[in-house]
Amino acid sequence: MSPDSRTMKNLTLSSLRTFCAVAEAASFTAAASRVFRTQPSLSRQVAQLERELGVRLFDRQGRSLALTPAGEDLYRRASRVVGDAADLQTRARAFADGDRRALRVGANPLLYDRTMPDLLSAYGRRRRDVVVSLTAASAPVLQEQIEARKLDVAFTRFVSNDAIAAKRLFPMHLIAVVSETHRYAGRRKVEVEDLEEEPLLLLPREVGSRTLLDQACRDSGILLRNIRLECGVYNGLISLATAGHGVAVVLSMVDVVDPRARIIPIEHRGQRLGAWAAVIWNRQCALEQAAGAFIDLARRRLAADFPGKRFDLPPLAEPDGIG
Repeated sequence: MSPDSRTMKNLTLSSLRTFCAVAEAASFTAAASRVFRTQPSLSRQVAQLERELGVRLFDRQGRSLALTPAGEDLYRRASRVVGDAADLQTRARAFADGDRRALRVGANPLLYDRTMPDLLSAYGRRRRDVVVSLTAASAPVLQEQIEARKLDVAFTRFVSNDAIAAKRLFPMHLIAVVSETHRYAGRRKVEVEDLEEEPLLLLPREVGSRTLLDQACRDSGILLRNIRLECGVYNGLISLATAGHGVAVVLSMVDVVDPRARIIPIEHRGQRLGAWAAVIWNRQCALEQAAGAFIDLARRRLAADFPGKRFDLPPLAEPDGIG
């Protein structure tokens, strides 16, 4: 059942922003930390939204959330509304500041957390004439917003097609995180087949690292029989794995600082599993100077030092396409 369009006019921009944040994080706790609000306040606002619409927007499975069909329908609409509102605000601020240039930048949540703070500081020192607006969203949403020209550039996994141009930034290996006492702790690699019976700590479906794992499992006809937890909080998965409660499967750009943790690359049929982080933009649009400068800065800085570099993992195959 889709939300009734007559009800939509009673919604507020604040409630749609909250809903989108929770949908993208797949967790009230993770969403609360990103929007600097308390978890109970987000839960109440989403519950009120569900009452107003008369539909359930999320399936709640422990601490993990998944969108219902009605939730997916609302998310597609709400993300466009929220993105348009952010664009209007940025443009208005630019005019108020004396027609300063505006740059709309998107990133998936993990890349946002691990790369944006330093990049924005460096860019701001160089280009004080540019107002930067930020959007955090999933890879499919970022691609849609680039194609719809709602974002100028986005940081996500590599994709290159007739509509989207891309430049590679750094490799993101699929890794297993285990405790120092785990039977795999001394290995130099693990195959996907090695995970079939292991107690697994995984991100929700459709998140980048989970998508890579699921694709490899389908390719090999493997059924993961012991998924102990699905959770959108990277640090929570890593902490549980380090304490000996299972194998966390994440990307190498996560922050693993506990000395008891062991990092092992995952392979599929002898090939490293992973993806390339990339900066993407609309191929059909002329790249404005402000966006080009941001891309050049990102490529220089992230080539020298990128999240996960300290793990010193073997090379990852380069993606097909321009990059």
